[in-house]
Amino acid sequence: MLQVTDRLPNRLLLAAAFVLPACLLLLPELGDWIFVLLTAAGMVCFIQTARRPAELRPITLVSLLTLGFFVAALLSAHGSFDDPEALYRVEKSQYFLAAPFLGLLFLRLRLDARLLLASVRFAALLVFVVATVQYLMSGGRAGGAVNELVFGCLALLLGFFSVVRYPMETGVTRMVSLLAFCAGCGAAVLSQSRGVWIAALILVPVMFLYWTHAGVLSKRIAQQVGAVFALLVLFAGTLPFVQQRAIDGLDEYRACVLTHECRTSVGLRLQMWQGGWRAALQRPLLGWGLHRTQQAAVAELDDGIARQAILGYTHLHNEYVNTLVGKGIVGLFSLLLLLGVPLLVCVRSSVRRPDQLIVAGVGFLLCTGYALAGLSNLAFGHETMNAFFVYLISLVLPRAQHPLWTPEVDSVGELHSDILRAPSQ
Repeated sequence: MLQVTDRLPNRLLLAAAFVLPACLLLLPELGDWIFVLLTAAGMVCFIQTARRPAELRPITLVSLLTLGFFVAALLSAHGSFDDPEALYRVEKSQYFLAAPFLGLLFLRLRLDARLLLASVRFAALLVFVVATVQYLMSGGRAGGAVNELVFGCLALLLGFFSVVRYPMETGVTRMVSLLAFCAGCGAAVLSQSRGVWIAALILVPVMFLYWTHAGVLSKRIAQQVGAVFALLVLFAGTLPFVQQRAIDGLDEYRACVLTHECRTSVGLRLQMWQGGWRAALQRPLLGWGLHRTQQAAVAELDDGIARQAILGYTHLHNEYVNTLVGKGIVGLFSLLLLLGVPLLVCVRSSVRRPDQLIVAGVGFLLCTGYALAGLSNLAFGHETMNAFFVYLISLVLPRAQHPLWTPEVDSVGELHSDILRAPSQ
């Protein structure tokens, strides 16, 4: 009779974790199934660890942050649990409940930081190929199998993750890093998302600051990465759709500010943010509910056409304003904790060790990227964005906070990192 050893399931789980970032953008249904599989394996780990609470210590912080964020979303539906739309908004946040289980699973599997780096580089290269094919075939915005804004944001982060260890690399490895970086940035350009383009310009100096803090940035490294990014910007600037999108954005902003013609994409955003701020002041503690943000924001808007246009959206195109209106101060506080605390932990743990530089760097860029994405869109309003964040924060935060932690060894020397163990006879 064929018996499957403990190591085969572990390798299958590592393979699933490896392809998850790419699947979330290109095959989201498969990505969801992989996410569920990893969560179920994490639950098995949790049950096995119930009698060893000390092993749960590394996942305490990520568990509290993600659970707090979910509870804030749940409170936003207060008094509306019979409303399908209210429940749907809460269901989008259900991914955050998986964070403790995923965090424990990745610690048990001893998921190597270099495997994480290989995974994001593979995903960056793959999404660029898909984005290029989509653009050449349709001539429109590339979005993989998800929303173009989501695709552009996550493709950009994949590109920046790919070079997080660049200062400590040499030779061919550096070339691969730069290639994946260019691929991720290229896919972001093809998504034609202006907010993503602005975020890219900000992330470069942010990454330099991280490298400086970690003590790995040299003048030569800064020149190399800066030159590659400058060439990317110059090339993107020659593309007709980039020029047109930039011109349109500036024209729409001027029209709204100078002539009060605010029925454009930029103009409607400005009106949503202004109306949202006024609405938030009326219900500051728990907000209006995520399912009522649009109605609350247009309550005092006189322009009937703009009013109907805003009501046609499902959010206010700003994570902070939308959270303040929908969840109140409680929700905004949970959001700031979710992004701010891991960012601080990762900055403090950045050191001149390759693996730790990867873990802390990915966490730092992840939180910074999501914070920037929230300025012109929702950072946590799409299932793919939520799953991507929970997957990575569950992986990197426990390791950044407890870099020297290892699973316990029992009396017979068997590592508890095995996910499935044969029952004792």
